[in-house]
Amino acid sequence: MQNNQKGLPAGRQGGFLELIVLIIVALLIMKYMGLTVSEVVDWFKDFFAGVLR
Repeated sequence: MQNNQKGLPAGRQGGFLELIVLIIVALLIMKYMGLTVSEVVDWFKDFFAGVLR
């Protein structure tokens, strides 16, 4: 297995690309639904506060 990147295993290259795609898709969904980052962060705070009670 040949690797063109410096020091990164071949599996990490694909994982990094998947992470970038996931972030872009999440941002597009947020734009479509009219959500802001602060609303999403507040929702996660409320969600985990309720779960950890």
